[in-house]
Amino acid sequence: MVKIKFINRTTNSIASIILILLVSAFLYIGFNQFQIPTLFIFTKTEQTRATITETKMIPSVKGYWLQLVEYEYVIGDSIYRDSFKAGQRQGLQVIGDELLLKYSISNPRRNKVIGFYRHSKKNMKPIGVSNKDIENQN
Repeated sequence: MVKIKFINRTTNSIASIILILLVSAFLYIGFNQFQIPTLFIFTKTEQTRATITETKMIPSVKGYWLQLVEYEYVIGDSIYRDSFKAGQRQGLQVIGDELLLKYSISNPRRNKVIGFYRHSKKNMKPIGVSNKDIENQN
């Protein structure tokens, strides 16, 4: 009796490695709300502060909501505007709060949010609570 192997070990190992890499990449991008990460490879970077100018809630997967946060920052004489999606890890963002950005010196439009400054935490009210309820507690 002759045994025939259709897939040898090398082919099986390569296919397994490729599958693991693809699943890992998909999970990483999904964990970052399906946004491709900003990489600063071989470029010089600086840090600056940005101010949140607008926020709005947008629908996400499975009935969840994300906050679309728009911010602006000044580099030299130019004002740049950008946005990012804030989820539970970033917390609720409020207009007027500041962000810490890392940006590319050669192309200041390429930036990444690396920190949050929350100045207005005392002015925030819980979602779903009216001003009357807050006044009655005081």
